[in-house]
Amino acid sequence: MLRTFAIGLGVLVALLLAAPSAASAYVPGEVSAGTITGRPAAGAVLTVEFDRAFRAGEPVTLVVSCPGLTDVEIDDVADSGGSTSTPVTVPDGATGTCAVSAFGVSSGAAAVASFTVVDADVPASVGNGDGLAVTGGSTLAAIWFGVGAVVSGAVLFTVARLRRSTAV
Repeated sequence: MLRTFAIGLGVLVALLLAAPSAASAYVPGEVSAGTITGRPAAGAVLTVEFDRAFRAGEPVTLVVSCPGLTDVEIDDVADSGGSTSTPVTVPDGATGTCAVSAFGVSSGAAAVASFTVVDADVPASVGNGDGLAVTGGSTLAAIWFGVGAVVSGAVLFTVARLRRSTAV
């Protein structure tokens, strides 16, 4: 009985640790993912960074695409590590999800990042400071859930063991 319980617990732990997470999402092909910092409201200036996506000193063309608006092209040059950090102004009238695509002129390397435009009238103090609601679970809640599961298992094991010993 104890051996079966230990095997079951081991399988459960292995399944929990093997599950993929959203934070480790796969980006297909040779396209690198970039990061965007700043509050994405219409007219705001964001910083778009692509880390080691291009050749050192390579000219890079960034294209900002927002639904229903004309694409905006921005020229930049990768630093000695092949990275870029480019200020990008969110177009006036932008709504929904906008994409920033970057293309290395000589290498043909591609990188992409996206952002969702927020209402400029919503204060940044809502949610986590960028105007977006905080989503996801709490680490502390997950720990307490795990502790509760172990304690419940121990109680059930003890009850089963006591029932078995009193039945004999």
